[in-house]
Amino acid sequence: DNTEGVLARLSEICESTPEKVFINLGTNDLAFRRNTSEILTTYSAILDQLKTSSPNTKIYVQSVLPTNNDPERNNDSIIALNKKLETLAAMKSANYIHL
Repeated sequence: DNTEGVLARLSEICESTPEKVFINLGTNDLAFRRNTSEILTTYSAILDQLKTSSPNTKIYVQSVLPTNNDPERNNDSIIALNKKLETLAAMKSANYIHL
């Protein structure tokens, strides 16, 4: 799945008010040729909706794992995305996990 698909179904997750949520998204977005800015915009909306709909849930943003330099998901793009995800997580008071 990608960030847009998760955002579309996020209300189902929030309804259960989970104690913790671990998010590992981004690699499929890169494969679908979405740029970092588009990914971060959707990712930010996911974090905002989680915080609003399930305020007691602890949120963990996991880094995107490297690949074998797939043309759409090359490691330079992944490294750049991970740096921005780490910054976004800090801005949204979520925990960042560098895998």
